[in-house]
Amino acid sequence: MFLFLRPLLLIGAAVAGFIFLSNMGAAPQPPELTGGAPRCDFKVTADLLNVRSGPSTQYPVTAKLRRDALTPGTVELDNGFRKLGNERWVADQYLSPDKLNTCR
Repeated sequence: MFLFLRPLLLIGAAVAGFIFLSNMGAAPQPPELTGGAPRCDFKVTADLLNVRSGPSTQYPVTAKLRRDALTPGTVELDNGFRKLGNERWVADQYLSPDKLNTCR
């Protein structure tokens, strides 16, 4: 029985190796080309960025993000603040769009 399975295992390994190697050089495709939702991620450029409950410095700080943190966001801007999610806003000037972003 092992004599029958060995050729099948070798063929399967060769096919898997070919598929893996043929996809190694492929560049990641932006989501709009692959049918996914737009990508909206940002990198924090400030040493410590305040996350606020609304779009101004008058709103309380609810969290802090460190430099180089990657955070999802939205396209919504208000008064120089970008909405990250439900009641989460940060000063947009301290965000840098991720290189694969499709939103700005």
